[in-house]
Amino acid sequence: MLEYIIIGWAAALGAIMGHAVAHRASKKLVERARRDADAKVREARDRSEQSLRETRAEAKEEALELLKTGEEQEHSYREENKLLQERIERLEARSERLDAELNQRSQRAEKRQGEVARVRSEADAARQRAREIRKSTTAKLEERASTSARQARQEQVDAMVAEHKATCADRLRNLEATDSEHFAREAKRMMGIALGRYSVSYVRERVSSMIHLKPEEVARLKERPALPNLIEEGTGIHLAFTESGESIRLEGLDGVGREHARRCVARLLGKKEAKDPERIIKSLGADLTKEIKAKGVEGFKVLGLKPAHAELTMLVGRLSYRTSYTQNQWGHAIEAAFLGGMLAAEMGLDVTIARRATLLHDIGKALTHEIEGSHAVIGAELARKHGEDEIVANAIGAHHNDEPMNSPYAPIVAAADAMSGARPGARREMVESYGDRIGDLERIAKRFKGVDAVHAVQAGREIRVHVNEGRVSDARAEEISEEIAAKISEQVTFPGQIRVIVIREFKAVEMAS
Repeated sequence: MLEYIIIGWAAALGAIMGHAVAHRASKKLVERARRDADAKVREARDRSEQSLRETRAEAKEEALELLKTGEEQEHSYREENKLLQERIERLEARSERLDAELNQRSQRAEKRQGEVARVRSEADAARQRAREIRKSTTAKLEERASTSARQARQEQVDAMVAEHKATCADRLRNLEATDSEHFAREAKRMMGIALGRYSVSYVRERVSSMIHLKPEEVARLKERPALPNLIEEGTGIHLAFTESGESIRLEGLDGVGREHARRCVARLLGKKEAKDPERIIKSLGADLTKEIKAKGVEGFKVLGLKPAHAELTMLVGRLSYRTSYTQNQWGHAIEAAFLGGMLAAEMGLDVTIARRATLLHDIGKALTHEIEGSHAVIGAELARKHGEDEIVANAIGAHHNDEPMNSPYAPIVAAADAMSGARPGARREMVESYGDRIGDLERIAKRFKGVDAVHAVQAGREIRVHVNEGRVSDARAEEISEEIAAKISEQVTFPGQIRVIVIREFKAVEMAS
């Protein structure tokens, strides 16, 4: 027990001594830390004072610099202000001078305005006096002349117009008389050369509009009475039976439709019974379309031309089933194209353009049953629509004078068309229709005032109109020829062209005794 007590006292004594030692050590540390802090404070104070001194020095230098800059700017502003003040003074002086000049000009303008008003009033008075004098003079002249000034003026104008028309007609007549014979001889020479170089078999082809039925075909038709209606619906061509019922007349303006109908009649009334007529009609139409396309391609190939637009090619093929006075128009187009190319070669022009324009010149005829108007105009519009050259389109539209001829190819096409249509054997016309046409031409020409006699020559291709020299002047004779030609174009259907010649002959007769 005593040992435990001694150990306890020893531990307490050790703790007290350790505390005392630790207290002394901490005290020393505190003193040392205080000394270090005082040293750092003094050091920081010294640095702060030094920084403050430096800052004050820099601020002083900046203040001096700003002061110097301000003084310089103040000096500059004073100089600029001085210059502006001088400029303002000069402007004020100039403004005063301008005001003075403006006042002077205003005074002069007022003075001139007064003079102008005076002159204007004098001019108005002079005009009024001139009008009065003119009016009184005109009245006196009208009284003496027994006519009005307007009538006299109109008579003078009419006399001058008539005089100039007569002069122009004389000059034109002299020019035509000088050069027409030479040009006519040269044209005939070229056309003769072209016709001599071109040779072809002139076999007349036409699409028959009458179908004669055999007895067995008539019997089959009676057994199937609905066939004609099916054919009419599929082809657009009316089937008209004769009174005997042994013939069918195909009525319609579409040559392709008539050929389609003819093939349908031959197939559906053949030996074999047709089980599906509608399919056969469509099949025959498709076959005919292929043939037409092939015929159009052949036309370009025969002439050595590049293919045209598909629609134009089809129209060329459709001409195979279009006739004009029994002449097949596809053959006519090929023949005329060859002739046109030869004429172009003789004249030193492009043969390809001439052939192309002539081949396409009648494509409008393939659509005249659908579109109203001249076939030449229709063809020209289609050619332009599908990208043909303007020279080609103009030649198509001008070959019957529906358009002005803007290139030398247009008269070539017109000449080739006339040569092909007028050659012997190309076209034929019934005697009755020929007589009617000649009568129509003579009646149209006789309706005009001053016409004494009319003669149709060269199978109706030329009309010679004799007029009364006392009633028709030279200028009026030319107008009559134009008006007769226009009336004939409007009222008469004819192939090619018709020349109208108005003859005004002056005769001076005196008897010698």
